[in-house]
Amino acid sequence: MKKLVTWISEAGRQLQSKLQLGESVSKLFSRQNNSDETGGKPSHPEPAEAQKQGILNIPEPYAKFVKPLVIFFSVVLVYAVLGFYVVPAVLKAKLPDIIQQETGRKASVGKIEFNPFKLFASIQDFKILEKNGKPFVGFEILSLKINTFQSIKQLALAIDDITLNKPTVYLAKDGKGKFNFEDMAAAKPKTKEEPKKEDGKLFPLRLAKLTVKDGKLLWDDGHFAKPVSEEISPINLNISDLSTKAQSKAKLDFNLGVKSGGKLDWKANVGVNPVSSEGTITLDKLQLQKLLALALSDTATFDLQGNELINVDYKVDVDKANVKAAIKKTRFELRDLRFADKSPDKMLLTTPTFSVEADALVTIAGDKIDLEIKKTKLDGQDLKFSNQASDPMSVGIALFSHESDLKLAQAKDGLKLSAGKAITAIKNFQFKGVNQQKIEAKAPEIKLETSYQFAKSEQAMDVNISHGKFDLHDLHLAEPGENTTLIKIPVFGVQEMAVDLKNKEVIIDQINAKDAEFQTWLDKDGVFNYQKLVATPQGKKVESTRPDYATAKTIDFKEDAQTVAVAAKNVKPEKDWLVTIKDLALTNFGVNFEDRSLKKPKRMTAKPINLKVSNISNKPDAKLPFQLDVKLNKTGMIKLKGDAVIAPLTAKVDIDIKKIDLEDFQPYVDKFAKVDVLDGQFNMDGQLALNQSPKKPLDVKFKGNSGIASLLTRDQIQSKDLIKWENLALKGINVDLLANRFSATTLLIEKPYVRVTIRKDKTVNFSDIMIANKTEKSEKLAKPAKPVKVAHNKTTQTSKPIFKLDKVKIVDGSSDFADLSLIMPFAAQIKSLDGGASGISSGEKAIVKVDLKGSAYDLAPVDINGEISPYLGNYNINLTFDGMPMPLVTPYMVQFAGYKIEKGKLTLGLKYQIQKGKLEASNNILIDQLELGEEVDNPNAVSLPLGLAIALLKDSEGKIKLDVPLTGSLEDPQFSIGGIIVDALVNVLTKIVTAPFNAIASLAGSDEDLSTVSFKPGNQALEAKETGKLDNVAKALKEKPVLNLEIKGAAFEKEDWPALQDDALLDQLKKRKADEMTKEGGKKVRAEHVELTEDDYNDLLADAFIEKFPAMAEKSFIGTPKLIAPDAGDFYQVAKQKMQESIKPEPQRLKHLADDRGKAIAKYIVEKGGIPNAKVFILDSAVDPKRDGKGVVSALSLKVN
Repeated sequence: MKKLVTWISEAGRQLQSKLQLGESVSKLFSRQNNSDETGGKPSHPEPAEAQKQGILNIPEPYAKFVKPLVIFFSVVLVYAVLGFYVVPAVLKAKLPDIIQQETGRKASVGKIEFNPFKLFASIQDFKILEKNGKPFVGFEILSLKINTFQSIKQLALAIDDITLNKPTVYLAKDGKGKFNFEDMAAAKPKTKEEPKKEDGKLFPLRLAKLTVKDGKLLWDDGHFAKPVSEEISPINLNISDLSTKAQSKAKLDFNLGVKSGGKLDWKANVGVNPVSSEGTITLDKLQLQKLLALALSDTATFDLQGNELINVDYKVDVDKANVKAAIKKTRFELRDLRFADKSPDKMLLTTPTFSVEADALVTIAGDKIDLEIKKTKLDGQDLKFSNQASDPMSVGIALFSHESDLKLAQAKDGLKLSAGKAITAIKNFQFKGVNQQKIEAKAPEIKLETSYQFAKSEQAMDVNISHGKFDLHDLHLAEPGENTTLIKIPVFGVQEMAVDLKNKEVIIDQINAKDAEFQTWLDKDGVFNYQKLVATPQGKKVESTRPDYATAKTIDFKEDAQTVAVAAKNVKPEKDWLVTIKDLALTNFGVNFEDRSLKKPKRMTAKPINLKVSNISNKPDAKLPFQLDVKLNKTGMIKLKGDAVIAPLTAKVDIDIKKIDLEDFQPYVDKFAKVDVLDGQFNMDGQLALNQSPKKPLDVKFKGNSGIASLLTRDQIQSKDLIKWENLALKGINVDLLANRFSATTLLIEKPYVRVTIRKDKTVNFSDIMIANKTEKSEKLAKPAKPVKVAHNKTTQTSKPIFKLDKVKIVDGSSDFADLSLIMPFAAQIKSLDGGASGISSGEKAIVKVDLKGSAYDLAPVDINGEISPYLGNYNINLTFDGMPMPLVTPYMVQFAGYKIEKGKLTLGLKYQIQKGKLEASNNILIDQLELGEEVDNPNAVSLPLGLAIALLKDSEGKIKLDVPLTGSLEDPQFSIGGIIVDALVNVLTKIVTAPFNAIASLAGSDEDLSTVSFKPGNQALEAKETGKLDNVAKALKEKPVLNLEIKGAAFEKEDWPALQDDALLDQLKKRKADEMTKEGGKKVRAEHVELTEDDYNDLLADAFIEKFPAMAEKSFIGTPKLIAPDAGDFYQVAKQKMQESIKPEPQRLKHLADDRGKAIAKYIVEKGGIPNAKVFILDSAVDPKRDGKGVVSALSLKVN
């Protein structure tokens, strides 16, 4: 500017010299001066001089006025010339250079005008260019008009008008992020300026009018990957009556338009002394997408679309350091909002309109800020939120509203925020999500009402919520695409909720819900539908919280323990939250359950469910009274009433369960047994006590009664009753779970019935009824795993269960027993079974006493009594059947022996004693008048001569008495009571029929074995001892006239043949002699007719020996026989021995010997014993028959005639 002034002064002087104005004026001034010096009288110069100086030639009287006038007009003229011509011309010429010198930018001015008299100035067509020649800043016209008169009058700068037409500003940012005006600041180095001291007074100014017309702002941002540009036009500003005079107000009207959409309108009354403003600001239809592009074109991780409306009625007053702002009828509105996240989750939020309305008052006094917002109202319509995450979700809200009055205070000591009343309402809420959008929730109305206070300082933060109220109506939760509503809650409410963050306390007066319905089911895989809804999505892994022992460092427990101990001393224990719910009421709830894992899905219903709980609190020792009533299916009722304490957990509950219909649980029975449960009701009553002591397991105790009434089950295979009873009651139950102690006073079973059937394959009907578990089958087939050693903590080991049942009582019991495995099916009934047991307990010395009485076929009394010591393994049981008609058990006789029973009665007395795993038992059997019936073909029957056994066993009165002792070891894996009994009985009968003579020996008063007769080898003659045995046999046969005697003669090669060899050699020598005689005499001679002398015998023996064994013997020269080896012995002895050895045993000779022995026995029995010949039978004799021992005996046997 200094240069500009210098240039203007120099230009003036040059102009003055050219016009010679200065010289004339100087002469004029010089004359005037001379006149003044001479006392006012003019001097009389010389004519030439006068001619030279008298330019104006003004009369003397007027000359003294001319000079001031001339000076004035000269000055005016100079001022006018300078103002109208010089200054504009100089400015137009020099201003671009100055701008270029100062900014480094080229500039141009079209025209500059200045009216020095009206003080009006204007600049037209002003431009500053970019370095590349593009326009940077410019305007069409800038004019200024100063009111001199008013300025003098008001002693202030009075400006009538400032007008700026069509200003244009071009702002740009290049690819490096530099603005297009940054180089202007760097064109000239900055000089330090001394700060000006301000007195706090405003410069006196009055601006009548300020106008900006049709302004334009151009913006280009090239540092983004995709360049962004925007144009703001037109920009219009009108300010009138702006003054620095105290309390004066100016009117402001400012508006602009955004080419991409949107406009700003600001109308206000403003003041500068003091600073104040009151008016309305409206920003409408500003495109959010364009704002996002301008601000975060490349860095934005989301897309934003829509437009906004901001309408603010405000008033701001600034008084020194205090600021007070009042905002009335503020409205912020977003229209057609669309927020789209660019992340993989792709969140999307849309709403056609979202608005905020409020009245606010802001006061700033120093460091203190007070904000009061009244009538705050948030409204949103058709809000929709969704994402495409791995677990997508979507939310829809038809209408959202929030109303509140807020107060905010900011001071040095912290921030305080309070809301007297805040109401949030949601209409038509819809939600879809959780685990691949498996949940769809709908709620027509949700409302939250509360008051709160928030305070934050450097030391702490405090939040207080009071008068909280939450209402939810008609919540529906379902699976998308399914017609079934999973959860329906018509009414849910929370009343008077209060939260105190500082004291960590939550208090709720009441929580209530009504008429809720829950639909749940168990799918085919055994998973609940709710569990599937919230399960971890497939493919996602749940991070394990277990430590990585493989990579863990070695821990110094001692050092760490010391560190933890020191740290614990310095850390104050943090206070736990205290939660209190004064009343909880769930009314008329319902649960509909379907088990789809079953072959036939089963539905069950629990409705109504009513729950009332009072004083719910986690405060130590706080009692929680509650009552729960549940109706299960059609008849069942469950009632729980009592008190509970949450911390530490304790409870005392009265339990009353009635009429739980067991028929409803039929599908579960089908999984384990082929049984129909046709009737039966479960009942229970008592008191349950829970107690959780620190560092101890939960203590559970129960005292009461339980039972099942009217049980009726039916076999699905045969459609017959299987197990039933009129009533089963377990009374006086006392359970202590922690002590593992269980007891009851009485188990009462009234009219029990069981049907047991042994099928043809010898399996019991229960084995076919029970369904084997697939897991058990696979476990049996699987290879057994090696046992794993587990380290047990002594503190976790549980004691052995202790149980006690004082008494078992059976009233009028019955059973049906059938054995279809027999050739002839068998069936038996036991009725009127009464009695029971007592003393059942887990005590090692406990003795269970059993006493049962009944009847079989309503004819034979049955009595079972005795004592059992289960832990000692000792048993002493007596079982008695008295007078059972044996034809009724014919099927067992057919199965056993292949005969029916025509007649007889059975009395059975069984006594079993087991001591230390050893069985000793006696079976006293009395059979009266037993008669067998017809024989039945049974290949599996025992091959015993039953008729013989009966004949042998019957006494003279027709009774059979047997005592069958039993012994065995229970440790034997093959042990079976039934098997032992059968084996014992078979052994007894077998012993009798295989050794019948032992049975009849007692009749003869002898203990000898009468079944055989002994002979000397090679002999058939009876010895005296054997004749005595035959006398005893004859005596017994006379006592048992039904018996016949059978004799089987026998010979034995080993014993008998050596004795028969002499006879065989003699016969050979006789035959040799007979042949010689026949040859000599020509007539055939039979060997049996030849008699040999000793010489004949020796000659024949010598010839036969030499002929048979030529290597051993020969005849001498004179014909005498001799041995080749003389020292071998006597010739005839050696020859006889060798010849006997060379003769093979002759079966026929042995057979004759056996026949002779049989005859000898038969002859003696008939002739000496007096037995009729018709009762004695000689069997076909045998050579080398099977025998016991090595004696030469012939066998005797008995048969029934």
